[in-house]
Amino acid sequence: MMSREGRLRVSSNEGTTSLIIFRLQEIANRLKMKLKKRAAGLLKLESLHEGRKGILSIDAEIFEVTTPLLHLVEVKKSNGDTLEYEKILKEDIRPALKDIVWVWQGDQQQ
Repeated sequence: MMSREGRLRVSSNEGTTSLIIFRLQEIANRLKMKLKKRAAGLLKLESLHEGRKGILSIDAEIFEVTTPLLHLVEVKKSNGDTLEYEKILKEDIRPALKDIVWVWQGDQQQ
């Protein structure tokens, strides 16, 4: 699921880029975070308040793989508290994307 750098890779075969961005925007709104859209599928979620280790910042990069319906979404903590990041992944990001995710890196396929 996560590598040493705190990354999470998701393969989605159901969602378009706009649906993935929409879901991330919903998460940002619910958590009172700011979502900044950067070029080429790079998004940044930032906390509006400083936590124990500074402002939590999460990068999400969306890659289109082979077809417009298969995407790789790389989510990683770029600043802030690792425990807060892991909590958001477990309680917010994974549940919000569960219906469009094909496989989470590190999970066993069934």
